[in-house]
Amino acid sequence: MRKKFLSQWSPYPSTHSLPSDCVFGQLILLAEDKLELQLQISSKLNAFKLSKKIRLQGYSPFEVLNPGDKIALCLNSQQEVEKLWLLAPNLKQSYNAISNSIVNWYKFQQNVRAFFLNSQFIETPTPSLVQNPGMEPHLHAFQTQWSFGEKTKAFFLPTSPEIHLKKLLSQGLQNIFEIKSCFRNEESSPIHMPEFTMLEWYRAYSGLEAIETDIQNLLSKLVGKPIELKKFHLKEFYEAYFKADWSEIYDYQALKDRAHKEGFSSSSMTWNDLFSWFQVTVVEPELKNIDQPVLLYGFPDLQPSLARSYNGESERFELYWKGVELANAYHELNDPTVQRQRWLDDLKVRQAQGLQIYELDEEFLEALEQGMPPSSGIALGLERLYMVINDIENIDRLSPFKN
Repeated sequence: MRKKFLSQWSPYPSTHSLPSDCVFGQLILLAEDKLELQLQISSKLNAFKLSKKIRLQGYSPFEVLNPGDKIALCLNSQQEVEKLWLLAPNLKQSYNAISNSIVNWYKFQQNVRAFFLNSQFIETPTPSLVQNPGMEPHLHAFQTQWSFGEKTKAFFLPTSPEIHLKKLLSQGLQNIFEIKSCFRNEESSPIHMPEFTMLEWYRAYSGLEAIETDIQNLLSKLVGKPIELKKFHLKEFYEAYFKADWSEIYDYQALKDRAHKEGFSSSSMTWNDLFSWFQVTVVEPELKNIDQPVLLYGFPDLQPSLARSYNGESERFELYWKGVELANAYHELNDPTVQRQRWLDDLKVRQAQGLQIYELDEEFLEALEQGMPPSSGIALGLERLYMVINDIENIDRLSPFKN
């Protein structure tokens, strides 16, 4: 019957001739006298009662419509479906319906954006083709190439918008943010994809305390109730677990001996390897037992970053919630001489490890020479935050697309 109906149906009509009060959507279910429609603005299913007299070109809707069809309908005064139009048939055996998780993920991003706009931040888009995607040895970027005639130039997809946002701070902007697709050429996992959504925001002339306040206010807004943050120094975990003095963390040989005693050893262990072992083995299991969001301080400055250093520690913290690392926040390094040297050190490590070599972003170094104000900023994985809030275990549930 459906085949005969489709042969008489006027293919793919537009909406121009339809009444202005039509409801549009994807047909999910048609049973007895009930029709369920997935509306275009929501994943919510909306049920409508069918008028007994309704026909499509003389056919009963039950004879000719299939789940997945895109339809239009009009309601009578009794809120029954009185008129029905087929706009695009589902020609497949199955169909895809957008999930609540995905629609709510889209709305979540809108809520995050609204929070920062209402907090008097400026949204500042940055380039998606960059010459330097980040110098840190642990970052692996996707490369592409611009070709025009005989000219060619290598570009990379950004691993973070950090460098460009800081250029804007140097040019005079103060409170800025961006929600951006970022890319890292590394293994996927239940909480990470090669393409992911990064939220970064910066406050000029502010310390990390202002970022802490932003986090507390943002999380409270997103979950709809007051959120309290817990703060820990890494020293607390080290001394409680090993019954040893925190100063060992700065002594490579002492830390190596400690790791060897605990069953972790390798002939080529670096200090970074040992510190990562401490975080994964000691710290992160403890954080999984804490329900509140945690700010983790006390990172030794032996692990260089784009943060300032003070009294042997990097002025930074990491945000964890339910054991998941969500964000890194820095009191930003703004000394151009130190910044250049850290990048040169990263470059040496990249060369020694046979990694992709990136040109130094001289524009950024010039921006620091122009003067970047004392600033604090944070990079937050937005999918992870949404997953933690909504108890979602796999990031695949947030994408309607198959890669």
